[in-house]
Amino acid sequence: MSQTFGLFNDSFPPIMDGVAQGTRNIAYWLNKKYGKCYVITPQFPKYNDREEFDVLRYPSVALLGRKPYRMGMPGLKLDLDLDKIPFDLVHAKCPFSSGRVALRLARRRNIPLVASFHSRFYDDFKDAFKYDAMARAAVRVVVDFFQSADAVWAVSEGSARTLRDYGYVGTISIVENGIDFAIEEDFGQDTSDIDWHFGLKQDVPVLLYVGQLIRQKNLSFLMKALHKAARQGTAFTMIFVGEGQYEEELKEKAAEYGLTDQIRFAGVVHDRDMLHRIYARSNLFLFPSLYDTFAIVVREAASVGCPSLLVRDSDAGQSIEDGVNGYLADHNPTAYAKRLKEILDDLPGAHMVGRTAQETLCRSWEQVVDDIHEEYQRIMADYKRRNSLPMSQF
Repeated sequence: MSQTFGLFNDSFPPIMDGVAQGTRNIAYWLNKKYGKCYVITPQFPKYNDREEFDVLRYPSVALLGRKPYRMGMPGLKLDLDLDKIPFDLVHAKCPFSSGRVALRLARRRNIPLVASFHSRFYDDFKDAFKYDAMARAAVRVVVDFFQSADAVWAVSEGSARTLRDYGYVGTISIVENGIDFAIEEDFGQDTSDIDWHFGLKQDVPVLLYVGQLIRQKNLSFLMKALHKAARQGTAFTMIFVGEGQYEEELKEKAAEYGLTDQIRFAGVVHDRDMLHRIYARSNLFLFPSLYDTFAIVVREAASVGCPSLLVRDSDAGQSIEDGVNGYLADHNPTAYAKRLKEILDDLPGAHMVGRTAQETLCRSWEQVVDDIHEEYQRIMADYKRRNSLPMSQF
């Protein structure tokens, strides 16, 4: 029986963060294999969707200080358009404008709402508001949203723990993300265009970071570690892929540390094939974030056998066994730089670690969506059962 699902998220391509990419891939595979799927998301200037599923956009304005993100401004027209679609279940990938639309729709139509928790919202609120009291008040609003959902998902045990720390009371299911890159068994991609584009030398190891260029990603720490590594004589070329309000400060740090010739700023890479080749050309992926609760980019790097160096005890590093399927270092620039040098001094060993990372960390979005669809069926059946029982049964 064909079913209709709605995915609601405030970020979607051309925004290229992990949640946006996850939303896109879930919609693609649900639409391809299990029925009809719509994505409901804010408009983005001068961007036209070319997806194989329907994308419903609603008005938005720029979110100050958080380029390229948009603040959605849904109105009556969106509600009227959504009321024409026979949704069986709606899934909010964030608790803000699109999530509120999903909640209202679910209650209006008497269908289940799934809500996914991905981010450390307190950190974002503290950065935006500067005052702890305001940040905590905003977190309480987020928790109230999740308390209103019929099913709550988190991408990792760490993210589930964060949501509980915020005050959420209820069941949380762990549903990890997948990747949309092919798993390259022979790592035989031609990356000569990447060498030419970034001016890379064959005898100099390539380091890579992919993600938002924002303070929460711990990039100041990374720059200090790169500075220390360079001073110790470690040769490397570092590529940053992404954009954000910290980009100019990163460039200033690179100049201050004398690293301008060793660092490349690529901006956002929308071409997924090109991004795949950048991963394939890299010897080591650096992800120092303490903010992320799950790192799709670590899995994307692993798809071509590129191992990652993360911070010990970080949520993003939970699936990493040091020296087996990745690397961990203490949250100290000196320790991180020392570990970086050790890894680059043994590139054959890093290659083997990358192989194991590929075997243990990579799961395709198609496989993930098979599990998601099965869980949707359970949620819908449970919702129908609960809403058909007399109140005395509760």
